[in-house]
Amino acid sequence: MVMHLIYDIIYMLMRKKIFGLKSHERHIILQHLLPFAVRRILPEMVSAAVIRISIFFKKLSSPIIRISDMESLEADIAETLSLLETIFLPSFFDIMVHLMVHLPAQARIAGPVHFRSMWPVER
Repeated sequence: MVMHLIYDIIYMLMRKKIFGLKSHERHIILQHLLPFAVRRILPEMVSAAVIRISIFFKKLSSPIIRISDMESLEADIAETLSLLETIFLPSFFDIMVHLMVHLPAQARIAGPVHFRSMWPVER
């Protein structure tokens, strides 16, 4: 099942058209495939920031979370956003980018993300 999903995503990426993906498939791209793709394509500072965001979402989506991990994620994402502010124009930063700062606190309060996700409903 997972291999079929990865083949479909790679096929879409090769055609340079990504559409019709569900949120779970987008998370697979963000957490697993994007770090490999940007490592050699983008400049080192940009790829490091994108990879840090990918790692942030991978840790945030793990089935087991610890309070200490969420506290370190809050510090890491603030540092990553500061790094992004040195790279991108201020028009890049809207409320959606800022919401990443609050996700670890929400996970600390409500528990792991998979208990609140919409993936089972979408399938």
